[in-house]
Amino acid sequence: MQWFKTGIRELESVDWAYFLDAYGKLVKKTDRVLEIGASHIARTKQLAASCAELTGLEIMPERKPDDFGNVRFKTGNWEKLSGIFEPESFDMVLSSHVIEHVEHDVMAMKELYKTLKPGGAAIITTPNIMRMAAVIEKLFKGPKIFPWFEHMREYDEPGLIRLIKEAGFIKYEIIPIAFGITGWKLFIYIEPVPQKLRKYCCFWMVKLFK
Repeated sequence: MQWFKTGIRELESVDWAYFLDAYGKLVKKTDRVLEIGASHIARTKQLAASCAELTGLEIMPERKPDDFGNVRFKTGNWEKLSGIFEPESFDMVLSSHVIEHVEHDVMAMKELYKTLKPGGAAIITTPNIMRMAAVIEKLFKGPKIFPWFEHMREYDEPGLIRLIKEAGFIKYEIIPIAFGITGWKLFIYIEPVPQKLRKYCCFWMVKLFK
């Protein structure tokens, strides 16, 4: 168990480190990868270095980057993937902190399932609605009312399980990431998350297998 304090650089944020590690263990050099929410060029470059071809999907045209190397960008809505890509087009689908922004999350996850090849995998990260910062805020301000900023909702673990099963996935793994306070310039947490504190982790990482 380790303590980390302030000064974490953006690309070394704890949830992104977990995301990259999981991706590195699953991706193959021959894979076609879809990244949903791909306006962060530095991170997209990290992902593209490990696969044959990466397609980045951005919902807002003004945020769509220019193509480079083995990366091509498209504008589109996660909820309508099957209208953009052929079924079973990708070996891996990736999404970091996007599902909480999607209006119809079950529809989006069903579309992800359609787009993923048999034997393929997906990785999703999202905030935990029961994270310590949110629990403390709730004590002073009351329950969070959604939509909240750009979040349509946030998830506890049972909520994620319901979403995963409604989308048609049978094989999955949910990993808690960091316990503590993270936000703005404050990063104080421990990881890995002790089992007794799993419910209050900062983020969830979901690995899905088709």
